Amino acid sequence: MTTSSFGPRGGTYPELITTLANRPVAAVAVRDENTTLTYRELYERIGAVTAWLSDRGVACGDTVAIMIASSAELLIAQLATQAIGAVGALVNTSLEGQALHHVVELASPTTIIADPKSAAHLRRESLESHSTQDLDLAGALRGRGDPLPWLHQRSCTARDPAFINFTSGTTGFPKGVVLEQQTSSRAMLIGTLLGLQDGSETFYIPTPAYHAMGLGMVSLGLRLGATLILRRRFSASNFWSDIRDNRCTLTYYVGTMPRMIFNQPPNALDCQHDLKAFIGGGMPADIWEDFANRYNVKIIESYSASDTVGTLNNFGNAPVGSVGQPSPDIEALLVDADGVEVTVGEPGELLVRPRQRTDDPSVVYYGDEEATREKNEGGWVHTGDLMRADAAGNYYYVDRLRHMIRRRGVNIASREIEDILSAHPAIAECAAIAVPAPLGEDDVKLVVRPAVEALRESDVAEIAAELLPQYMHPRYIELVAELPLTITQRVKQFELKKDWNNAGTWDVEMGIYPFRTPPP
Repeated sequence: MTTSSFGPRGGTYPELITTLANRPVAAVAVRDENTTLTYRELYERIGAVTAWLSDRGVACGDTVAIMIASSAELLIAQLATQAIGAVGALVNTSLEGQALHHVVELASPTTIIADPKSAAHLRRESLESHSTQDLDLAGALRGRGDPLPWLHQRSCTARDPAFINFTSGTTGFPKGVVLEQQTSSRAMLIGTLLGLQDGSETFYIPTPAYHAMGLGMVSLGLRLGATLILRRRFSASNFWSDIRDNRCTLTYYVGTMPRMIFNQPPNALDCQHDLKAFIGGGMPADIWEDFANRYNVKIIESYSASDTVGTLNNFGNAPVGSVGQPSPDIEALLVDADGVEVTVGEPGELLVRPRQRTDDPSVVYYGDEEATREKNEGGWVHTGDLMRADAAGNYYYVDRLRHMIRRRGVNIASREIEDILSAHPAIAECAAIAVPAPLGEDDVKLVVRPAVEALRESDVAEIAAELLPQYMHPRYIELVAELPLTITQRVKQFELKKDWNNAGTWDVEMGIYPFRTPPP
């Protein structure tokens, strides 16, 4: 590898940036829909934007908010903040209104860099930003400079803050997770295990590079001298053709992506590609083997999150449906609501902690000491995820704790309902949520995106009655054109819950829409 050995700044973004200029002259670093940059060009543009930030008074220790769609410009801005010593607050470009105001106020940035669409969102919230179309910033983003003078002034360790990553917000407003400098090298183990070759790989980045998964894969790619193919948004219909056309060797999946890809019409070219592995979290067990066979791809199921430590990995050495076993650097424990360790096969909340413990919290939420204390209570990171483990120590994801449905004395995992029904050919996607029951506890509501135009609520009720045990049967059903998704393709349950009794909600027992306003 041409990357320098990890010294005092080893495993940091400043150390990574210094390696970019040493790549072969013609080596392509990044290609998006509009731009192709070599490693030398990327390095020089980082230098130009670092100088631009310095001219605007940004200094080491400041915070710079970045609200740019996944692109070469996003990477340049991210790495320029690291060169100058600022913390980059990575803002989701789909945020608007109160949620956008929340994350900007939380980050309290010295300045904001935004693409034109995001700059318009910010203006509507009376928030000032520098648009990437402004003449001075646009010039820097296409300019030439050398970040070395600022890099030489930097003094940081792998545990120092690099970015603020805002959680997906499936249950409410996003929290700001502090990502340390070691994020720049954390995925190197994956590269070693997969036998990735320095200077020979092409990574496909189908989700925003401001999300933790995208950022981690981009960082790994840059360390390996790979070519990064960036896409502004995920497209199931173009997924495989894009990978074939760009000769990609590694990509990843999150959320509902696998089922969306699998639901595409079969193609004679499905298994023709150069992928060495398809890595991610959320591969449904019911399509796992069929997916691997249809696309001739090695599936690596993994569990991780920006606000946890370590990973759980199934490199094919655990049963289908399992996220595998904890990485060697962490300890894991499953506990019940009272904090007591559960028995084998019983679901419990996953707690994790580093094997090399310190007095510092393992996970820090920016500007939120109370949430940080709760997250790290008792020296364990409380993931909020429900899992079970088999006798061999393999873990299986069950659901988010907050997504559990309590009905007639039984705990129901919403994901179990969703996985069963989403496998039906008439249902493209569905979400199961807990809604208030008249006599207490919860009722089940299904929010369904039909796969066939003729599908009606009564049809969904019949499908559910056929496939689900009685205690899982829905009380309410709503048909929608689209489900609200986060940037990681996870359903925003809080949005479905806050308006659960809308006019489109059908009562299975009554056979009517009980929440519609009667005509005058």
